[in-house]
Amino acid sequence: MNNFKKTWDKIYLKFKKLNKPSLILGIISFIFLCTTLYFYQNNYQYQNEIQGLNSHIAGLDSSYEELQTEYQNYIQDTKSEIETLNTTIEEQQSISDKYDKLAKKHDKCQETIDGLNVQIADLQSQIQNLNSQINTLKTQNVSAASAGNSASNSDSNDTTSAAENTSNNATAWLSATGSKYHSIPDCGNMNPNNARQTTVSQAQAMGYGACSKCW
Repeated sequence: MNNFKKTWDKIYLKFKKLNKPSLILGIISFIFLCTTLYFYQNNYQYQNEIQGLNSHIAGLDSSYEELQTEYQNYIQDTKSEIETLNTTIEEQQSISDKYDKLAKKHDKCQETIDGLNVQIADLQSQIQNLNSQINTLKTQNVSAASAGNSASNSDSNDTTSAAENTSNNATAWLSATGSKYHSIPDCGNMNPNNARQTTVSQAQAMGYGACSKCW
């Protein structure tokens, strides 16, 4: 500080000794020098600021490049995801179309099944009616068969009785000798002149048996 004051005093004394034009020139020179120093100092500050700004710009450029790279990667990933989604959407659309077709076929099949179920119900109803008719016919046949057997047995008994009556009242011929009755007077070695006429019941009552040749 003391050195600066001494230097300033020396400069002041020199300026004081100078004449007026020299003093003006010195003042101008001093102002110019001060201005130059001021601008130099500001320029130095500006240079430092510019360097700082350039460094900051370089950092921003690096960050921008990184962001640009990330953005490009993001764009590529997004395009890939979009393509994948489009493929998935197409597959889903294809599946949806197939589902719609299958749903339509299912509806048609269901209508067919419903129609067949109606037909089956009608056929079951017809089968039940037929079974009922068959059972009725069976019952009627059993009743008719029973009635027919009864009538047949009655007719058979009547026929047998009639046949027996007819057979018992039939004419029988007895030979002079022998133990058989005959249906004709000259059976075998019989002498028709000696044969006598009777009935089967009477011959049986007398102990005669039927001849195996003529009966």
